[in-house]
Amino acid sequence: MVATYRTGSPPRRPEPPARTVRIAAADPRNRRDISEFLTATTREAVLAARLSQARIDSADFVDLLAERCDGVWVYVRYVLEELRIGLRSADAIADLPTGLRDYYIDQIRHWQDDTAWDKALLPLLATLGVAQEPPLPPRPRRSLPGITSLRPGLPR
Repeated sequence: MVATYRTGSPPRRPEPPARTVRIAAADPRNRRDISEFLTATTREAVLAARLSQARIDSADFVDLLAERCDGVWVYVRYVLEELRIGLRSADAIADLPTGLRDYYIDQIRHWQDDTAWDKALLPLLATLGVAQEPPLPPRPRRSLPGITSLRPGLPR
C-alpha cells in the first residue's frame, strides 16, 4: 500500500509489521515505477479507448504524463481518473502543467468558471485554506439506556 499525507498531518501508525519507506519524487526508481505503472494502465479498456479516440500513441502518453507529474503519484491518480470519467480529454494531456502545485492552480482556475464558484466553491476553498488541517471526523454518538433521541421529535 502506498499512502501519502500533508506535511504536519501524519496518519496514525499502522499495526506491525509495517515499514515506512520515503519515496523521493526525483528518485530515478520512482520515475521508472511511474512509467511502468502508466504503461500497464494504458492497457485498461477505458483508457486504451480514450487514447485511441484521440489518436494518441500510448508510449507518447506515458512519456508526457510521466514528465508532467514530476514524480508525484497523486498527480498521476488525479489525471487518470479525470480521463476515465471523461472530465479531461486525452488530447488535452499536453496542456497539463508540470508539478502538483501547478496542477492545483490549474484546477482552481477551472473552478472559477463554474457557476457555483462565488456561492460554494470559493467559500469552501477559503475555509479549507484557513483551517490548514483536515476537519476532525465527527465523534460517534453514544446511545444512552432508555433514551431514544437527544431531542424530542428527532430520530435516534
